[in-house]
Amino acid sequence: MEKIVVLLADGFEECEGLLFIDLFRRAGLEVVSASITEHKKVRTSHQIKVKADKRLSELDSADFTVCVLPGGRRGAENLKNSEEARAFVRAFAEQQKLIVAVCAAPTVLEHYGVLEGHIATCFPGMKELLGDKYREGPTVDDGLIVTGNGLGGTIPTALTVIEKLCGKDTAGEVCRSIVYPYWG
Repeated sequence: MEKIVVLLADGFEECEGLLFIDLFRRAGLEVVSASITEHKKVRTSHQIKVKADKRLSELDSADFTVCVLPGGRRGAENLKNSEEARAFVRAFAEQQKLIVAVCAAPTVLEHYGVLEGHIATCFPGMKELLGDKYREGPTVDDGLIVTGNGLGGTIPTALTVIEKLCGKDTAGEVCRSIVYPYWG
C-alpha cells in the first residue's frame, strides 16, 4: 500500500494540510502527519494547535512513497529553514518518489533544488520565485511533482494524487463522498 507523509511546519495553512490528510484517508491511503519541529504540536497559520502523528526526526523517507507539503507563507519559510525537512524532501527527489506541494510550498521545492527540469504552479503572488518553471492553473501534474496554487487548488491536487495512486474509480468515489464535481 502507498504510504503518504504530510509535513507540518509552524505556520502551515491548516485547511490545505488537513484536506490532504482527509481526502487521502477517504481513498483508503495510509497517511502520517509529521511535525518538522521538535514537538508533535504545531501551530497553524491561523493559530490553531494541531498535534501531528509523529515528529519528522522519527521517520525514514524510505518508509513512504509520497511526501506532501501544505502551504502557508510562514509555514513555507519554516520548511525552507529546516535542514531536516530539506534532506527528507531531497531524498524523495533522489529516489524518484512523488512530491506534492500547494500554495507557497512549491517555492520550498524550488529552494531545495528539486524543481530542476520540472514545471509547477504556486500561489500567484509568489510565481516570480518559480521563474520559467511557473505554470498557471489550480493543479500542475509534472509526473513526480504535483503542485497546487492554493487552498482552492488543494482538492483537485489531492484528487490528482489519488487518481495516480488508486485509479479513476477511487478518485470518483472520493469526489462523490464530498459532493465535489469530478473532472476526470
